[in-house]
Amino acid sequence: MGNNLFGQYSCKNTLIHRLDPRVKILSVVFASIFLFLLKSYYSFVIISIFIVLLIIISKIKLINLLISLRPFLFFFVFIFLMYLLFARAELNTGIITIWRFTILIIIASILTFSTSISQLVYAVEKLFMPLKAVGISPRNIAVMVSATIRFIPLLFLEANNIRDAQKSRLANFKKGKHVYGLVYSLLRKTFSKAANLADAMESRCYRDYNYSHFKDLRLMGRDYVSILFVISIAGVLLWIS
Repeated sequence: MGNNLFGQYSCKNTLIHRLDPRVKILSVVFASIFLFLLKSYYSFVIISIFIVLLIIISKIKLINLLISLRPFLFFFVFIFLMYLLFARAELNTGIITIWRFTILIIIASILTFSTSISQLVYAVEKLFMPLKAVGISPRNIAVMVSATIRFIPLLFLEANNIRDAQKSRLANFKKGKHVYGLVYSLLRKTFSKAANLADAMESRCYRDYNYSHFKDLRLMGRDYVSILFVISIAGVLLWIS
């Protein structure tokens, strides 16, 4: 359970891993917006085939993606039941909604599995560089984003550990006081880890100015080809829709 949760980088030498992280981030943002323009089953079948190809190319194990989807299972079941019970005539819309969110989660998982935290930090920093003109530090934004991504799998792990520990003490999570104990313990550990992170950054003299990077980001031929390919897929899907 602790391996390859959502948000954890899987080091491999694939085309997806070698793409510029800025291209991957912008592609995910573009896909997140574009998916809400699609309405037909044909469009979602085509984009699902495209996602399967990405998974094969990036060599991500199917079990890891299923683990990423598992926390959202209740949400999907809830949406399906709401449409089934109260809007059966719109059940197809409910299925497409679940399909859409599943694709979004898988795309985000591919990004985090194929891009290290340091790459994400640098890419976000580069993308937000224009904000420097209005006095906002892109470095701080990048660090906050990377810390958030890194804390996602840690929160799942801590929640599982606390739940198992409380179950061993015969906790019944149908009772409010036991749920409160789980949430309270999780929040305490989260704030403790955040404080430790702040201390570690301070001890290493973290600053948002006068810093350098070991490796600079530059767009390569494969990045331009990927951008054109994504735009082409989007055009075909819009035409079908």
